[in-house]
Amino acid sequence: MTMHLLQRLHDRLWKAVSSDKETAWILRLLERQRFPKRPRILDVGCGFGRTLKALQDRGYSALGVEINREILGLLRADGVACVSLEEFDALPPVEKEFQVVIINHVIEHFVPADLLAFLDHYVACLSRGGLLIVSSPLLSASFYNDFDHVKPYHPYGFCMIFGDETQQVQYRSRHRMELVDLWVRKGPVPAPLCKARLVRWRHLSHYERLLKVLVEGFSLAAGLAFRLSFGAIGGKTGWTAVFRKE
Repeated sequence: MTMHLLQRLHDRLWKAVSSDKETAWILRLLERQRFPKRPRILDVGCGFGRTLKALQDRGYSALGVEINREILGLLRADGVACVSLEEFDALPPVEKEFQVVIINHVIEHFVPADLLAFLDHYVACLSRGGLLIVSSPLLSASFYNDFDHVKPYHPYGFCMIFGDETQQVQYRSRHRMELVDLWVRKGPVPAPLCKARLVRWRHLSHYERLLKVLVEGFSLAAGLAFRLSFGAIGGKTGWTAVFRKE
């Protein structure tokens, strides 16, 4: 009973802590911009449409690009404007010009050479003065929990490939971009990795069950400390950067 209650409290708290602050930040950012007219937005690797749906609900002309055919079908069935990579590339040039390109939680799935080619392909769709918005996790205790995470990237690395930095000689974008805004995401201190944290209750010994209760209690306390300290007690877990095309 105690374990069940702890897990319910933990799940509710962490759901609140991990609410979609990135999309909210992006929406506020777009509202602050002084575009000559309502911008066309491209959401690359839109996934299940978390950001894409929010943009379309706000009245933006937003198009998603998604590689997963199953997810693509679900989005279309839900009335969300979304195309496959091949369909996007087949669009006429006039339909591939956007004032904003969003790439959320995609870059960490690429090795550097492939990532640069990927970025250049979609930054080419940005009109001059347009915004590239990139979100990605930082290296943390949970980064490699995702089986297909390849490499964590830092916003300064993007400044190097998009700017005039002389340190980076192997990878350089053909586009010049200036960093104009940056938001750093934070999260609670994670619980330590141990058997009791991952293995189900019925597979644990009495000692390990006690340890599991303590680990869940630690996570709950860490989440509370993060919330009550307004993020001061925790760590940096990711970032969202905004680049303007020169």
